[in-house]
Amino acid sequence: GPLRPIWVTEVGWPINVHPQAVCDQVYESLNIRTSEEIQAMFLVRSHVVLLASGVERIHWYDFMNDGNDSRNGEHNCGMIRHPDDPLGRYTPMPTYVACAVMTRRLSGAKFICREQAPETMRAYVFRRDEDTVRVVWSLVPAVLRIHAVKSFVVSDIVGHSWTVTPDGGVAVLPVRK
Repeated sequence: GPLRPIWVTEVGWPINVHPQAVCDQVYESLNIRTSEEIQAMFLVRSHVVLLASGVERIHWYDFMNDGNDSRNGEHNCGMIRHPDDPLGRYTPMPTYVACAVMTRRLSGAKFICREQAPETMRAYVFRRDEDTVRVVWSLVPAVLRIHAVKSFVVSDIVGHSWTVTPDGGVAVLPVRK
């Protein structure tokens, strides 16, 4: 039959700030605790892996936190805070910022390949016109040595950018988890 587009209609990670936070059986059995920063990293990683797998549309669950109970996972999946949150009404969270940065960097880009990398590192290549965008992360702190002949720009998950100039044809970059 004809090829059909693949959509992921719900993907997300709750922030579990309370030691007795309850989400669902999977999170409870794994005893996973997700901070706001980790939730933002998981958003970017999941989107990059899904885009590289040919998924056409990805929908994050949830745009806004459903409440303020730190023990309730359903209250802590959002990209912006609940209207009654003491930290600020509709305040963007790190996940919102990471999504905006990722969208800006990858908008209109086509997945090219997953580059060969050490087992604990992931490197995906996207291209938009003549621009190449690499999304790289490591499961453990690492140092990445890149063979390059000219300077290039590196951005982190929150959009801070800096120029890296290779020394002797090699650029050295620390890669965070």
